[in-house]
Amino acid sequence: MPLLLCDLDDTLVDRGRVLDAWAAEFADLHDLGDDLAWPAWVADLDDGGMTPRDEFWSAIKRRLGLAQPVDDLVATWRVDFPSRYRCEQTVLDQLSEARVRGWSVGVVTNGDADGQARKLVAAGLDAAVDSICISGAEGVRKPDPRIFARAAERAGAPLRPGWMIGDHPEADIAGARAVGLGTVWLGRGRAWPITAFEPDHQAADPAAAIRWVLESDLITT
Repeated sequence: MPLLLCDLDDTLVDRGRVLDAWAAEFADLHDLGDDLAWPAWVADLDDGGMTPRDEFWSAIKRRLGLAQPVDDLVATWRVDFPSRYRCEQTVLDQLSEARVRGWSVGVVTNGDADGQARKLVAAGLDAAVDSICISGAEGVRKPDPRIFARAAERAGAPLRPGWMIGDHPEADIAGARAVGLGTVWLGRGRAWPITAFEPDHQAADPAAAIRWVLESDLITT
């Protein structure tokens, strides 16, 4: 039974698109329609979710002169932002097809346990896969080999043969290669940044990535 592991943010769900939609709604709420720099400023500040949320909201509070305490702003974000996650039906269809064909499918994601779990439920992914491993719940983060092994065990499949689809060159691709998984990278318009190795395949979107794995004759051993 082959294994297919997938990252969540900017892989199964386009986190950047979710952030852009949130920023546009927040701009309307605070009458920022004339602030043309706002969307890019928010994206740079967010840094793909890597900026600690207290720093993120402290900067927004200063810029907009918000009255709410930073802790309250962060608490609201931790509920509101994950609830906005949606997975495209084409991706859900490909995940379903993988399972019909006998693949064990898992999500391996770094992040806060509660927040990532909320995202998965909102996106309908909790019911679309066989296993979920969230770094905040596991105590280990990609690219640590242990989190890939746990995802395989929970999915009821051996770690190899298997594949990993993700957007992060080190956490997803290098981490998966280190445990013998085949790799598909979602560049989302970026050039592959590492010269020492390359992924087995590059895809433009998650549905295409999953479809390529299912149709490929390349099975890792």
